[in-house]
Amino acid sequence: MFIWMVFSFALHPASLQNLFWGIFTLSSFLITPLLLKRLCENVDIGKILKKYIVLEFGFYIIQYTLLVLNYRTINPFSATLAAGDFLSGTSIGNSHQIAVTMGLISLYYLPKVIDKSVTWAWFFLPLIMFLASSYVSAFIVFGITMIIYLVRNIYWELKKLRIKKKSFVLLTGIFLVALIFAISQFGNIQYGLNVINTVGGSNTPRKIIGLQKTFLELPSESSELIFTGTGLGTYSSRAALITGGEYLTPQPSFIPTTPSFYTKKYILPLWNRELTKRGSENSVANQPFVQFQSIFGEGGVIALLLFIAGFLVLLKGRVKDKSVFLLVVFALGIFFFDMWVEYPSFALFFWFLVYAEKKEVKKIEY
Repeated sequence: MFIWMVFSFALHPASLQNLFWGIFTLSSFLITPLLLKRLCENVDIGKILKKYIVLEFGFYIIQYTLLVLNYRTINPFSATLAAGDFLSGTSIGNSHQIAVTMGLISLYYLPKVIDKSVTWAWFFLPLIMFLASSYVSAFIVFGITMIIYLVRNIYWELKKLRIKKKSFVLLTGIFLVALIFAISQFGNIQYGLNVINTVGGSNTPRKIIGLQKTFLELPSESSELIFTGTGLGTYSSRAALITGGEYLTPQPSFIPTTPSFYTKKYILPLWNRELTKRGSENSVANQPFVQFQSIFGEGGVIALLLFIAGFLVLLKGRVKDKSVFLLVVFALGIFFFDMWVEYPSFALFFWFLVYAEKKEVKKIEY
């Protein structure tokens, strides 16, 4: 996929700076698997992961205490819908990144708790941190992932009315924890429902408008764009936005503003500083950031199919890789809400957890 998008850039040349940042932002996702294989072969990954969870939970406790003292209420979410933005752990100032990380970790541990290979705490601690982040889009994807998992793995237990006690207790616990957070963050849930209701109306979120422009209007520029896209770093990726001059605040002097023709025409009218000055216009629903859109826009349908196939290949072979199944489903879901492949934090934890599961299954089979 990466090679194809570089080839597409050669077909539709733009500033070489766009190509550089395109390579730079994708590098963490490309290189991390190779580094893990070289550096973590003899490492106890489970211990590292548990220490990380404890570290992040400690940061959460401190941040939550500060919120309670600041707003003088045990439920800071009742005082401000933005309370979750301050619960960002070590990713200070970016709760969405820690939310996705904790969502991945909790899904990784879910099958292991049911199989009794780890204690329930290692699932619930990251789950609590995930729910506390107030990242409603990720909540939706997480819920859908859970439903798919239940249908895939517990169907026969339900059909035969032989539900494992451990599964029942765990699922009940998940429901109660989610219910508590839903009640405490009802304002955020209501906001999410209101956004969904605007789709198709006069106030359609700009994220939806961006998808329409990318998959319907962009190919009308030239039939070849359906297959090749506009080239790496030249449409709606983080590289295209970084060089577009409207993404970073402030724009660093060492990054000249070199937006491509396609970015200026289709993306910047949906995302610029004038729009983001208005608080409501800066929401996830109005951010034209979608990984599938970025891949299709810069590499065409060929790159998009290769991208999806790459994740599906991870599911090949071992049915015991229940954790990998959950990680892949969750990842493909959140790609509708941001360019997560281009964030080093996502790349590191996604591959770290996939590698840990593959290594564990291989060890069991051996």
